[in-house]
Amino acid sequence: MWRAVLALMLAAAPAAGETIAAARYEALTTRYGHGAVAGGEWAELVLVFESGAERRFGLPDDMVFEDVAPRLADLTGDGVAEAVVVESQLAQGSRLAIWGPEGRIAAGPFIGTPHRWLAPIGAIDLDGDGRLEFAYVLRPHLDALLTVVRFGAQYP
Repeated sequence: MWRAVLALMLAAAPAAGETIAAARYEALTTRYGHGAVAGGEWAELVLVFESGAERRFGLPDDMVFEDVAPRLADLTGDGVAEAVVVESQLAQGSRLAIWGPEGRIAAGPFIGTPHRWLAPIGAIDLDGDGRLEFAYVLRPHLDALLTVVRFGAQYP
């Protein structure tokens, strides 16, 4: 079942000239304590640029990056990849977020319940319009709802 429920809002534009070549998580943590992904709760996102430079981003103490790895995809349509991550908050559960060279660009709503997760699938142009959508499975261990979102889109 397809369900488009997430509206990602533009908050900042990527810095000119900085192209993300890779991304990874660091600083393994147990502060969230969910365990949906074994060894998959992290305190830092590291963006690596084509120049070799790195930029590190942390989250507040009540949040973690909860996943095995960030995914790179050009979801803003500007020709430059962003990092797509899962962020989880102690009281509100997980959400999908997009990060660029200057930090978080956009984030969807939290699931609303702690220890509820979403499993990223990846980015693909599903409708043939030349823009990427991002697919994930919402609450994979409960109702496993396939969800497809597009950056900047507004859905009812």
